[in-house]
Amino acid sequence: MGRKGRKGGGGEGGKRATTTATTFDSSQVQEFKEAFGVLDQNRDGFVDKEDLKDTYASFGKNPDEFKEQIDKMIGEASEPISFQVFLALFGNKMKDTNPVEQLLNGMKQFDPKGKGWLPKLKVKEIFCERGDRFSEDEWNKMLAGAPWAVNKKGQFDWVGFLTYVRTGAEPEGDE
Repeated sequence: MGRKGRKGGGGEGGKRATTTATTFDSSQVQEFKEAFGVLDQNRDGFVDKEDLKDTYASFGKNPDEFKEQIDKMIGEASEPISFQVFLALFGNKMKDTNPVEQLLNGMKQFDPKGKGWLPKLKVKEIFCERGDRFSEDEWNKMLAGAPWAVNKKGQFDWVGFLTYVRTGAEPEGDE
């Protein structure tokens, strides 16, 4: 019996999938295709519990230890998990993420003492050499738009800057 008749299907997930796919660029869609290919262990175009169990086993893990997680993953879909449904699931998860909160959490990794200030050159490295890299021009424009963000000691107020990005309110004072 094909997967289309399996339990866990139905609903309006197909509509969601086509609109969600537009939130990803072509390189992201290609990465999702590769990930889907890894999960679709039997290559039938759908990911189900057996595929996920086989995926865990292929990584040397006992799938029985992950039964609850597998059930939760499969339970998030309102229909059999085709590639379009897979994209929709990730699109829905990603739309709920807050980029400013992600930046705050990321910056905390570089400021373990929680002072809220980092050397300007370290912040430039973070913005220009990691992730979605800023060009030199974009970096300079960012600094020009928030001249208060760098104090006289060359320290960047990353907490104040991200608060400004989130709320539009410039912080008061200088360290």
